[in-house]
Amino acid sequence: MSCNCQQSSCGNDYGSYFQTNMNNGGGCMQPQPIVAPKRVCTTFQNQYVEQPIICPIECRRINNIIYVPRYYPRYEQTCYTQVNR
Repeated sequence: MSCNCQQSSCGNDYGSYFQTNMNNGGGCMQPQPIVAPKRVCTTFQNQYVEQPIICPIECRRINNIIYVPRYYPRYEQTCYTQVNR
């Protein structure tokens, strides 16, 4: 692997970094990755779960008593003695 950058042309600021990479067999300066802060993306979704709602219902049956006249005939038997004159 060849490198276009020579030790004298890399500048004084990067000399030690360049020298370390050359000694480690890197050949060329490899840029170090910059790790950006983690970006948090939030999405919302609804998950419907049944929640029981107890509605007590009492069914009442109310019996009203209404009197209706009903006639029952009542028969009597009487016995009379009749005197014929």
